[in-house]
Amino acid sequence: MTSWLAFPLSSPNTWKALLVHPLWWTALVCMLMQFVFKGLREWRKYGRRLDPPTPLLLRTFFWGAVGGGVCSVFASFWQWEVRPMELWWIWGWTVVLGLFRLRWACAAYGGGLLALFALLASHVSAEQVPPEWLDAWRRLSMVSVTDWLYLIGLLHVLEWLLIRLDGLTGFIPETVRHRDGYIVGGFRLQKLWAVPLVVPTAGGWLPLPLLLGFSRLNLSMIHQQQKRRASTFALLYALILAGLTWVSTWWTPLIWAAAIFAVVGHEAVYLVGKWREKRREPRFASHFRGLSVLAVLPDTPASQMGIRPGERITRMNGVHIRTVDDIRLAMQKSPAYCKLEVVDELGETRLVQRAIYEGDPSDLGVIPSPGPINRISSPVSEAVSP
Repeated sequence: MTSWLAFPLSSPNTWKALLVHPLWWTALVCMLMQFVFKGLREWRKYGRRLDPPTPLLLRTFFWGAVGGGVCSVFASFWQWEVRPMELWWIWGWTVVLGLFRLRWACAAYGGGLLALFALLASHVSAEQVPPEWLDAWRRLSMVSVTDWLYLIGLLHVLEWLLIRLDGLTGFIPETVRHRDGYIVGGFRLQKLWAVPLVVPTAGGWLPLPLLLGFSRLNLSMIHQQQKRRASTFALLYALILAGLTWVSTWWTPLIWAAAIFAVVGHEAVYLVGKWREKRREPRFASHFRGLSVLAVLPDTPASQMGIRPGERITRMNGVHIRTVDDIRLAMQKSPAYCKLEVVDELGETRLVQRAIYEGDPSDLGVIPSPGPINRISSPVSEAVSP
């Protein structure tokens, strides 16, 4: 360890350079855009935002900044062979891929692709490279693949922590087709963090602003359980990637497996999770046991009574509830007052109540989750007790 390799926060000039780095501001814009797109989607589907964007943005920025500082401390125990040009290459992939899928903006994809192209370049001789590409080929063949793969692994240990701390805020209501053919409701846990990382190199401290992100579809579990599962898979991904990279120092061909796993493994975590969710029993589908709440519009009776997405309304003013039409029927019977029986994600029942005023929506501001009940055309009066 060199003498200048000290605690990263003791290098204020490096942090100043990071704060004015164009890629740091690019990371902040990407982080902001996820909430812009979320808000636009909600306006299109529900006529308003479901969550105020400013608290979400500030919370995401805070945890990303704290995580970057913590990760920089752990990265300071190793001298990294990374160069500024390599960061720009990663960001080129990040921006292009992020235009197609938000989760593809994660550093795992850009860093993994950089590693793969560097490995390919190392197996190409200079005579096979066109003269105009010779300089880029030399730079690419000099990339330290192992260092970048280790760094991706370290960042995904941080992602494990970020999902635990901030993975549930701003989840997105979804409707998807279940394996049995009907549409069910669910939620997408999705987040993108801007991470201000600095690492020690042979030339001094190097700012590395990067993005970390995850996405997971939840159709069958309580949110906390799905969040823990998503974070566990992020940690397993980090450990497997680091393990493959470490073993490749003894058996060189395994570095190809590590580079491929950096990209394919990250995507497989999402795709396998989505495939499994669609084959599990849907938890958030409306059925005869009650109306499942997909979303709650802000500043409505439902939000003021504390009804939350993922909960189930079973009764209102003595009427069994399974559809929004049942809510309207109960409102007609008692137009001045509503008393609801609500079952939360843990299966615990509570009673909520509120006076009804002129101008209150007839559905109380509840966005229902679809389910098998939507395919049944029996009249409301035939509702079955929960």
